[in-house]
Amino acid sequence: MSSIDHIYFALNDAICNSLSREIIIFLNNQHRSIDTIVRQVLFKFESDFIIGKNSKQEFFNSATSIFNLDITSDELENAILSQIFPTHGINQVLSELQTHFSLTLFSQYPPELLLQISSILNLNKYFSKNNIFYTCEIEFAGQPGDFFQNLISIGKIQPGKSIWVDSNSKMTSSSIRAGIDAIIFQNSDKLRREIALRGLLPRLGNE
Repeated sequence: MSSIDHIYFALNDAICNSLSREIIIFLNNQHRSIDTIVRQVLFKFESDFIIGKNSKQEFFNSATSIFNLDITSDELENAILSQIFPTHGINQVLSELQTHFSLTLFSQYPPELLLQISSILNLNKYFSKNNIFYTCEIEFAGQPGDFFQNLISIGKIQPGKSIWVDSNSKMTSSSIRAGIDAIIFQNSDKLRREIALRGLLPRLGNE
């Protein structure tokens, strides 16, 4: 019998798109071309925001500036939040999983921003307030190995009893090296299949 009783989800690109990806979608919808180098700069701005080197306001200011947008940073933020949707099919998977496991959400963004996102996506249906933690709470300078060792040391996660779900392959690889099973999130169907293959959910006809 499996000893897994807890599944952890990274917010970005598993539960919903990251802010930088939503900004790219916003620009594509406006038929704006996006230079590869500028795209990478945007991702770097978001990485700095995630590890606390800059604020939400600074992130949106930077995005407005590098793309020469004719709107304010507040208007860009409102536009991005208005277009955020859950990843296709993830709500159905979360609904099924929560009847069998404790679910915890890892937010790369600080509480104030997650509260905005959570109210839009209704995440409190799946993740209780006590089952959410943030990058800003964990000593984390971008090194996934250190991140998981810190999680284990403060009792946030238990090797052998947990699965980490993340779209970032560096994070899942480091999770596995720390003794925590992990699944690279590609889409909701593949996620459910991976969990079913571990014997943790009944297999469906296509699994």
